[in-house]
Amino acid sequence: LLPSLQALVITEKKDKKGFKHKVLRPQVTLAVLKLINKLPESVIEKEVPLLLGTVCTTLKSRDQDVRDGARNALAKIATELGPTKLVDILSALETSLCEGYMLHVRAASVHSILIA
Repeated sequence: LLPSLQALVITEKKDKKGFKHKVLRPQVTLAVLKLINKLPESVIEKEVPLLLGTVCTTLKSRDQDVRDGARNALAKIATELGPTKLVDILSALETSLCEGYMLHVRAASVHSILIA
């Protein structure tokens, strides 16, 4: 059930030029996270990093709207998980966003998490 739900977290959309972009669905992401939080701790420890990785990978997009949606979803995920999982969130950001323009995206994402 969880793999099929996690497949719904990302959808592909075409831009004006016909290129496909992966777009995060923030509401679906939060719904999947709330479902995962209801499961046993062993499942939570396995599935939450996968979901965080998906959101952080979406932050790599060059499309500002896609990044804004993913950043807002990440801030809501951080408030849902609480301060105990902040280290996991920061390590997922550090792993995914590590060079070039992505460093600025990472800084903006950490800032939005701290504000939320």
